[in-house]
Amino acid sequence: MNTKISVWAAILTALTFLIYSIVQLVGYGLSTGAINADSAGNLSSLIQFLSLNFKTLVSILIISLILTTSLVYISFIILTKKVSSKLLKISSYTILITNLVIWILILSVYISPLIYSSINIPANKAEAFLGIAEMFFGIALIKFKKQKSPLLFSLGILFILQGLTLFTSPFLPIRIVDFTIALNVLEAVFFSKLIR
Repeated sequence: MNTKISVWAAILTALTFLIYSIVQLVGYGLSTGAINADSAGNLSSLIQFLSLNFKTLVSILIISLILTTSLVYISFIILTKKVSSKLLKISSYTILITNLVIWILILSVYISPLIYSSINIPANKAEAFLGIAEMFFGIALIKFKKQKSPLLFSLGILFILQGLTLFTSPFLPIRIVDFTIALNVLEAVFFSKLIR
Protein backbone atom coordinates (compact mmCIF):
# COMPACT_ATOMS: atom_id res chain seq x y z
CA MET A 1 0.00 0.00 0.00
CA ASN A 2 1.19 3.48 -0.83
CA THR A 3 2.22 5.39 2.33
CA LYS A 4 0.45 8.49 0.98
CA ILE A 5 -2.78 6.51 1.32
CA SER A 6 -1.83 5.76 4.93
CA VAL A 7 -1.23 9.46 5.63
CA TRP A 8 -4.56 10.47 4.13
CA ALA A 9 -6.38 7.62 5.88
CA ALA A 10 -5.03 8.79 9.25
CA ILE A 11 -5.99 12.42 8.52
CA LEU A 12 -9.48 11.41 7.35
CA THR A 13 -9.89 9.26 10.45
CA ALA A 14 -9.04 12.23 12.69
CA LEU A 15 -11.47 14.55 10.87
CA THR A 16 -14.23 11.95 10.72
CA PHE A 17 -13.84 11.14 14.41
CA LEU A 18 -14.04 14.85 15.25
CA ILE A 19 -17.27 15.20 13.25
CA TYR A 20 -18.60 11.95 14.75
CA SER A 21 -17.92 13.25 18.27
CA ILE A 22 -19.67 16.57 17.58
CA VAL A 23 -22.69 14.82 16.04
CA GLN A 24 -22.85 12.47 19.04
CA LEU A 25 -22.73 15.42 21.47
CA VAL A 26 -25.49 17.25 19.61
CA GLY A 27 -27.53 14.03 19.52
CA TYR A 28 -27.07 13.62 23.26
CA GLY A 29 -28.06 17.25 23.82
CA LEU A 30 -31.19 16.80 21.72
CA SER A 31 -32.17 13.54 23.43
CA THR A 32 -31.80 15.01 26.92
CA GLY A 33 -33.49 18.30 26.06
CA ALA A 34 -30.33 20.32 26.72
CA ILE A 35 -30.50 21.50 23.09
CA ASN A 36 -33.76 22.67 21.63
CA ALA A 37 -33.69 22.58 17.83
CA ASP A 38 -36.24 25.40 17.58
CA SER A 39 -34.37 27.86 19.78
CA ALA A 40 -30.81 27.29 18.59
CA GLY A 41 -30.55 30.63 16.78
CA ASN A 42 -28.40 30.58 13.65
CA LEU A 43 -27.73 26.88 14.09
CA SER A 44 -31.37 25.82 14.30
CA SER A 45 -31.60 24.56 10.70
CA LEU A 46 -28.37 22.57 11.12
CA ILE A 47 -29.56 21.10 14.41
CA GLN A 48 -32.95 20.24 12.91
CA PHE A 49 -31.15 18.51 10.03
CA LEU A 50 -29.03 16.55 12.53
CA SER A 51 -32.06 15.56 14.59
CA LEU A 52 -33.98 14.37 11.51
CA ASN A 53 -31.03 12.45 10.02
CA PHE A 54 -29.12 11.43 13.14
CA LYS A 55 -29.03 7.65 12.60
CA THR A 56 -28.11 7.99 8.93
CA LEU A 57 -25.33 10.51 9.60
CA VAL A 58 -23.86 8.49 12.44
CA SER A 59 -24.01 5.30 10.37
CA ILE A 60 -22.19 6.98 7.46
CA LEU A 61 -19.54 8.35 9.83
CA ILE A 62 -19.05 4.93 11.46
CA ILE A 63 -18.69 3.21 8.07
CA SER A 64 -16.14 5.87 7.11
CA LEU A 65 -14.27 5.25 10.39
CA ILE A 66 -14.27 1.50 9.76
CA LEU A 67 -12.72 2.02 6.33
CA THR A 68 -10.12 4.63 7.28
CA THR A 69 -8.96 3.02 10.53
CA SER A 70 -8.68 -0.31 8.73
CA LEU A 71 -6.43 1.30 6.12
CA VAL A 72 -4.20 2.71 8.86
CA TYR A 73 -3.82 -0.63 10.65
CA ILE A 74 -3.31 -2.47 7.35
CA SER A 75 -0.50 0.02 6.70
CA PHE A 76 1.15 -1.04 9.95
CA ILE A 77 0.76 -4.70 8.91
CA ILE A 78 2.42 -3.96 5.56
CA LEU A 79 5.20 -2.10 7.38
CA THR A 80 5.86 -5.17 9.55
CA LYS A 81 6.24 -7.31 6.44
CA LYS A 82 8.97 -4.98 5.20
CA VAL A 83 10.91 -4.86 8.48
CA SER A 84 9.84 -8.11 10.17
CA SER A 85 8.64 -7.30 13.66
CA LYS A 86 6.61 -10.22 15.00
CA LEU A 87 5.25 -8.36 18.04
CA LEU A 88 4.12 -5.38 15.95
CA LYS A 89 2.64 -7.69 13.31
CA ILE A 90 0.58 -9.66 15.85
CA SER A 91 -0.55 -6.51 17.64
CA SER A 92 -1.43 -4.83 14.31
CA TYR A 93 -3.67 -7.75 13.34
CA THR A 94 -5.16 -7.80 16.85
CA ILE A 95 -5.99 -4.10 16.86
CA LEU A 96 -7.35 -4.26 13.29
CA ILE A 97 -9.74 -7.10 14.13
CA THR A 98 -10.75 -5.69 17.52
CA ASN A 99 -11.33 -2.25 16.03
CA LEU A 100 -13.50 -3.74 13.26
CA VAL A 101 -15.57 -5.70 15.76
CA ILE A 102 -16.11 -2.66 18.03
CA TRP A 103 -17.13 -0.31 15.21
CA ILE A 104 -19.44 -2.93 13.69
CA LEU A 105 -20.99 -3.45 17.13
CA ILE A 106 -21.52 0.32 17.49
CA LEU A 107 -22.90 0.50 13.93
CA SER A 108 -25.40 -2.25 14.75
CA VAL A 109 -26.88 0.00 17.47
CA TYR A 110 -27.94 2.48 14.77
CA ILE A 111 -28.73 0.13 11.89
CA SER A 112 -30.51 -2.65 13.80
CA PRO A 113 -31.02 -2.41 17.54
CA LEU A 114 -32.47 -5.95 17.38
CA ILE A 115 -29.12 -7.34 16.20
CA TYR A 116 -27.29 -5.33 18.87
CA SER A 117 -29.59 -6.62 21.62
CA SER A 118 -29.16 -10.21 20.43
CA ILE A 119 -25.36 -9.89 20.63
CA ASN A 120 -25.81 -8.96 24.30
CA ILE A 121 -22.39 -7.32 24.77
CA PRO A 122 -22.48 -3.83 26.31
CA ALA A 123 -20.43 -1.40 24.21
CA ASN A 124 -18.30 -0.28 27.16
CA LYS A 125 -17.27 -3.88 27.92
CA ALA A 126 -16.39 -4.44 24.27
CA GLU A 127 -14.36 -1.21 24.39
CA ALA A 128 -12.39 -2.71 27.28
CA PHE A 129 -11.16 -5.42 24.89
CA LEU A 130 -10.16 -2.73 22.39
CA GLY A 131 -8.31 -1.05 25.27
CA ILE A 132 -6.27 -4.19 25.86
CA ALA A 133 -5.47 -4.41 22.13
CA GLU A 134 -4.43 -0.73 22.08
CA MET A 135 -2.15 -1.17 25.10
CA PHE A 136 -0.56 -4.21 23.43
CA PHE A 137 -0.15 -2.22 20.19
CA GLY A 138 1.40 0.70 22.09
CA ILE A 139 3.94 -1.59 23.73
CA ALA A 140 4.75 -3.08 20.32
CA LEU A 141 5.34 0.39 18.88
CA ILE A 142 7.67 1.32 21.74
CA LYS A 143 9.63 -1.94 21.35
CA PHE A 144 9.83 -1.68 17.56
CA LYS A 145 13.59 -2.03 17.08
CA LYS A 146 13.88 -1.04 13.41
CA GLN A 147 12.39 2.43 13.93
CA LYS A 148 13.67 3.88 17.19
CA SER A 149 12.19 7.34 17.07
CA PRO A 150 10.58 9.76 19.49
CA LEU A 151 7.53 9.77 17.22
CA LEU A 152 6.94 6.03 17.55
CA PHE A 153 7.62 6.23 21.28
CA SER A 154 5.02 9.03 21.60
CA LEU A 155 2.55 7.09 19.48
CA GLY A 156 3.12 4.03 21.67
CA ILE A 157 2.56 6.01 24.87
CA LEU A 158 -0.66 7.52 23.48
CA PHE A 159 -1.94 4.08 22.46
CA ILE A 160 -1.21 2.80 25.98
CA LEU A 161 -3.04 5.78 27.54
CA GLN A 162 -5.99 5.39 25.14
CA GLY A 163 -6.03 1.66 25.93
CA LEU A 164 -6.13 2.37 29.66
CA THR A 165 -8.97 4.82 29.10
CA LEU A 166 -10.98 2.27 27.13
CA PHE A 167 -10.13 -0.56 29.51
CA THR A 168 -11.51 1.39 32.47
CA SER A 169 -14.68 2.51 30.63
CA PRO A 170 -16.86 -0.29 32.09
CA PHE A 171 -16.00 0.96 35.58
CA LEU A 172 -16.47 4.70 35.05
CA PRO A 173 -19.71 6.56 34.32
CA ILE A 174 -18.03 8.81 31.72
CA ARG A 175 -14.88 8.68 29.63
CA ILE A 176 -12.72 11.53 30.88
CA VAL A 177 -10.20 11.69 28.02
CA ASP A 178 -9.93 10.45 24.47
CA PHE A 179 -6.69 10.41 22.54
CA THR A 180 -8.15 9.24 19.23
CA ILE A 181 -7.61 12.44 17.25
CA ALA A 182 -4.09 12.91 18.63
CA LEU A 183 -3.29 9.30 17.72
CA ASN A 184 -4.55 9.80 14.17
CA VAL A 185 -2.51 12.96 13.70
CA LEU A 186 0.65 11.22 14.97
CA GLU A 187 -0.04 8.25 12.67
CA ALA A 188 -0.29 10.67 9.73
CA VAL A 189 3.01 12.30 10.72
CA PHE A 190 4.67 8.89 11.12
CA PHE A 191 3.56 7.67 7.69
CA SER A 192 4.48 11.01 6.10
CA LYS A 193 8.03 10.60 7.47
CA LEU A 194 8.19 7.16 5.84
CA ILE A 195 7.49 8.82 2.48
CA ARG A 196 10.67 10.93 2.75
